[in-house]
Amino acid sequence: MPDTDSSDKRQLLFEKIWGSLAALAVGDALGYPAHEMPRELIIREFGGWITEFKDAPEINILHPS
Repeated sequence: MPDTDSSDKRQLLFEKIWGSLAALAVGDALGYPAHEMPRELIIREFGGWITEFKDAPEINILHPS
């Protein structure tokens, strides 16, 4: 019979790792448009915190133009 305590711990560890990677991906996607931009420029271009997905502004080195 499998050790349920060990199984529960493995499941919890898996969920923590998965959640960490998911949060990393979301943070990376939200931060992309402001990558390499100083704070003052971020405030000017985005009006403050970036709370939704946006395209990078044309002045950003990562802009696809």
